[in-house]
Amino acid sequence: MSAFIGGYVVFGKRTSVNEQINMYLLSRILFGLTRLGMEKGYIKDPKIDTFPVFGAVVWAIVLWLFEYHPHTLQNSLRNSMTYLYHDSNNWTSIWDFLVWNTDKLW
Repeated sequence: MSAFIGGYVVFGKRTSVNEQINMYLLSRILFGLTRLGMEKGYIKDPKIDTFPVFGAVVWAIVLWLFEYHPHTLQNSLRNSMTYLYHDSNNWTSIWDFLVWNTDKLW
């Protein structure tokens, strides 16, 4: 109960830092719950390496969201994706390639 109250008080306010921390923890929790489910026998231990499929699904979902529903992504992720998949398509000098490729400065 104290972890719930502490989490609410310390990490309950929506800030970009708290969002990052909470999302990081959520991903670790989901991995932990999956491992626990395998230990308890609720989830069968896969016979193949599932990590490549996991990576493919994660990137397929994030790219789909980025292309069709970008407003749903966190600002920092959306900005990174914009830079990687749109701004980096065009560059006029080595400066664009090595340092920063956008008309908008920070």
